Order: sequence, then C-alpha cells, then structure tokens
Amino acid sequence: MLLSPTNVHGMLVHFPIALLFVSVFLDFVALHPRLRIYLQPAALITLLLGAVAAGLAVASGPDNNARGVTPLVHLHENMADLTLILFGALALWRLFLLWRRRPLGRITLATYLLLALVGLGILSYTGYLGGEMVYQQAIGVSKNGQLISPPVTGPFNRGG
Repeated sequence: MLLSPTNVHGMLVHFPIALLFVSVFLDFVALHPRLRIYLQPAALITLLLGAVAAGLAVASGPDNNARGVTPLVHLHENMADLTLILFGALALWRLFLLWRRRPLGRITLATYLLLALVGLGILSYTGYLGGEMVYQQAIGVSKNGQLISPPVTGPFNRGG
C-alpha cells in the first residue's frame, strides 16, 4: 500500500518539529526591539501552523504497528499528546492576546518562552522515542512487504 498510516505519519511528523522550533527561535530573536515588529507575526504564524501540524501528526499515528512489540509506543503517544496540548494552548493564548490587542509584554513573553522551551524539550523527547522505535526496533518497517517487527498480542498491548 503506497499511503499506509505509517507512511502518512512519517511524512507529517517532521512539519511540527520544524515549525515549532522555528517559531520559538523567531520569538527569541524578536526580543531585539527593532526586529520584534517583523518577527513576532512570523513566529505566531509558524506556531499556528506547527500546532495544526502536530494535531495531524498525532491523529495519523499508526497505533497498531507496535502492538505487543515495545512499551515505548505508549510513552511516545503520551508525550505527543502532551506536546499537542502545550503548543495548542500556547497558540490559543497568543491568538487571545492578538484578539485583545495586547502585545507580548516582558513578563508575558518570558512566561511564553519558558513554556515554549519546555514544549520543545517534550517535542524532542517525543521525536527521540519515535526514532528509537523506527530505527532501533524496526517498528513499522517492512521488507518485501512484510513487517520486520510485526504487531503481536503481548504485555505491552493496551487492548489485550
């Protein structure tokens, strides 16, 4: 199958990683007063796109590929959900401030950046777990049409 859930998930996961890192980077550079007017809108747009991309990546996660093979899948899913919730909340917060026509003041921006850095740490760990499953445990990897580590019923299976 050309577009399996594994393929779609693998295609989508890189977008939120790139967009969210760029967004936070732009907000850090926007600490410079002369650059703020240009970079904060770009940071907001990349944050919104990154949050949407994170939602698509989470929704496309191939849950059954690791069934019974690795305990990492549940931690990976939980970290992905946490990443989505945190960056989704940050995006809504930024939109609320924009709607209220309130600029990001010093304390608000510091709080936002601190939470965004925590989010990037969680995002990085999520990606690390995904890489461990794919590159070390061959979850979702097939050769000649056969999964190398096929799902099985086992102790790591939520559904039994």
